[in-house]
Amino acid sequence: MLSDPVARQVGFGYGAALRTTAGAAVKTGTSSAFRDNWTLGYTRDRAVGVWVGNVDGRPMVDVSGVDGAAPIWRDVMEAATEGTPHRPFAPPDGLVRATVCTPTGEQPGASCPSPVQEWFVAGTEPEATEQYYVATEGGLLAARAASEAQAWGLDAGLRLAPGGSDQAVHVTSPAPASVLYVAPELRVQQVLLRASVPAGAVRVEFRLDGRPIGTVEGADARLAWGLEPGAHHLEVIATLPDGSTVHGSTEFEVMESRGG
Repeated sequence: MLSDPVARQVGFGYGAALRTTAGAAVKTGTSSAFRDNWTLGYTRDRAVGVWVGNVDGRPMVDVSGVDGAAPIWRDVMEAATEGTPHRPFAPPDGLVRATVCTPTGEQPGASCPSPVQEWFVAGTEPEATEQYYVATEGGLLAARAASEAQAWGLDAGLRLAPGGSDQAVHVTSPAPASVLYVAPELRVQQVLLRASVPAGAVRVEFRLDGRPIGTVEGADARLAWGLEPGAHHLEVIATLPDGSTVHGSTEFEVMESRGG
């Protein structure tokens, strides 16, 4: 896996810092506050490790492992493997390849846009077929995300299919049992109340401690609320196209900041 440039692409891009002629496996690391970083990598014949940092322990300025140690590591690895045979890594015994739909990890469904080959221990290949991707009536591809992920999907710009994998309401902000603090130096303080609701919801009502505090149209369930000290019960009620409603709730607390 560490030698697969496609697998690294999500985190590092498809740049040259970690790519070598010998196809080395490689891993980078960066300590807190960019104090130092490292890159370690190996082929079947050579291993190279590079550390980058200040000898007196002072943090560097925004230098990560892929920016600091990786270019040095790549040059050393290229020199170390020059003239050695290119020997790709062999998969361990007992593995098989199967086609799955990313990112679900299940067998591709009829609308899967991204089938890929993955390795599995023999006998553990996925049997279920994904139902995450669906084609809309207009022929566009949409994602049938679980209700918990509806808010994330909207923020990420995904086209969501109506009727998620469940018809529930999940309050995502504030998180359950959160404690929020009122800062005395700020004149106006608000928190964004946020919930994941079924994609087909036509209206969402927010109730705090039993009283209505706001309603939004559609499934984008978010509402700004001015902080009020005390223990609170937040209920979110989504109205579906057929007039039925689904509910979700959470408990949180707002406290006065004592300063220091």
